[in-house]
Amino acid sequence: MGKNIIYLTSCHSTNDIATHKVRSGLAENGEIIIADEQTAGRGLQGNRWISRKGANLMFSLILKPENLRVADQFRLSQCIALGVAGFVASVAGPGVSVKWPNDVLIGKQKVAGILIENTIRGQMIAFSVVGIGLNVNETAFDNPRTTSLSAVTGRAFDLEEQMGSLLCFLEESLAILPAGDWQVLDDRYLNQLFGLNETREFIADGQVFSGVPSGITPEGRLIIFTGSGTRIFDIKEVSWVL
Repeated sequence: MGKNIIYLTSCHSTNDIATHKVRSGLAENGEIIIADEQTAGRGLQGNRWISRKGANLMFSLILKPENLRVADQFRLSQCIALGVAGFVASVAGPGVSVKWPNDVLIGKQKVAGILIENTIRGQMIAFSVVGIGLNVNETAFDNPRTTSLSAVTGRAFDLEEQMGSLLCFLEESLAILPAGDWQVLDDRYLNQLFGLNETREFIADGQVFSGVPSGITPEGRLIIFTGSGTRIFDIKEVSWVL
């Protein structure tokens, strides 16, 4: 991972560039496209990722998973989220969690976002483009629900050094995929899951409701226990109210 790195001072979206390489047949497993600035960075569900130039880590990792079925694609998301969360915890200390499906929080504030886009061949994942945005040295935030490693620790960080460390955490986490030990993966993910077994508020179908997140299905859907019974939601069907 990271043996081939394409560095850009500015681009529209590293995920778009990585996806173009995949479609052109030029992509390599473990290749990284990283930029100081993205003019059209994207997050989950079309949200924009805004970042000050040269302050943070914004990159896309191209992966060619071995024997990963489409039905198991959430397993990749779990590994990536756990790798990022592990790295953040190594720098920021306790209080790091994964907010389903794959935001990384320190306390209740978002420090990293992940966007995974897959290329499918038959029943298998041929390539995955993993976009990661991690606030490292950001100091000004439009949204009070966001933070950075620097804001939490009071330190300024060398981005290249932190990138190397983050890749080590990702490689370690991704090693679970070939083994296919989903129980270990689920246990680790639930151990990091924000709000697990706690009463939280959500929005679904335009309505706010209270519920207790109690787990994740193998397909990556969120299981929420409510007063009227258990409900299961896909990514686009529910959102958190922190």
